[in-house]
Amino acid sequence: NGDRPLAYMSKKLTRTQINWPTIEQECYAIVQAIEKWDKYLRGHEFILETDHEPLIHFANKEQLNKRCERWRLKLAEYRFKVKHIQGKKNHMADYLSRSPV
Repeated sequence: NGDRPLAYMSKKLTRTQINWPTIEQECYAIVQAIEKWDKYLRGHEFILETDHEPLIHFANKEQLNKRCERWRLKLAEYRFKVKHIQGKKNHMADYLSRSPV
């Protein structure tokens, strides 16, 4: 599609975070990434691509648990849309999630 990544990031979860439900781990990853790249994202509309389909509602208020809702509110100042992509088309993110740098 012509998109070219400028950078990658990954982070190893703590023992506590590993026990969180998958939706919370995925929400946490969004928060960490947006906060890390804040200086590039703030004030700009962007598309957040995820292979975790339940997160297509992250930018809305639909179907979020309390922890994810707090994170969603924390990111309310950012202008972004969430787009689902198939996991088999998300190779690098899949690799980084299994091999944090």
